[in-house]
Amino acid sequence: MKNILLVFVLLSTSIFGADNWDRTQLNLKLKKDDFAIKYRTYVTGFDSDGEVDKWHWQMSYKIDNWRLDYQYWEKDGKVELRPRFQVKLFEQENGFYFRPRVEYRDRRGKEEYFRVWTTLGWDGNFKCNSSLLCVAPQVQVNPRFSFDKDHKKGGGTDNGKLEDIQTRFAVKIRVNGNKKFTIRPGFWYVLDKDYNTKNLYATLQFDVKL
Repeated sequence: MKNILLVFVLLSTSIFGADNWDRTQLNLKLKKDDFAIKYRTYVTGFDSDGEVDKWHWQMSYKIDNWRLDYQYWEKDGKVELRPRFQVKLFEQENGFYFRPRVEYRDRRGKEEYFRVWTTLGWDGNFKCNSSLLCVAPQVQVNPRFSFDKDHKKGGGTDNGKLEDIQTRFAVKIRVNGNKKFTIRPGFWYVLDKDYNTKNLYATLQFDVKL
């Protein structure tokens, strides 16, 4: 656990300088049994002088190993709708899982297409290093592929073409004995289809169980 946290700190400080962060991502998730709603906003840059340039809300409902989502995105006044579903195909006792996702991007005025996520991840167990706080690391790798996407030039469509690779690192933190409130700081590192750096986000999520 200590080694994992050390790697997390090194990646988020020394490797990625403050000037490299594209946005700060802030999230609030409210969950009641199998239903959840999440609000997310993006602030440009890594300081308090940034501006909100896009945001979205999401409703989710779980049925066994399936999860159904509906997202409403808005960026600079432009709207995108994303109905999607995901299924957890396997989950091991050590926390590793495979959870593919399919979403439809209705971009209102731009090309509409399907995007498939092939999500591999690991959820570490909570470890309480003191009587006050418990922590659990998380890692998730998301290669994303486009289907039925029209080419901007030359005609034709993309079917199964790599769009990007989104990698997420986070640490869940909660007060020992309290499972209703969790803080989740982390970052996202995104590579484009040519494996060049596309985006780097600092992230912070608050999870509340009702």
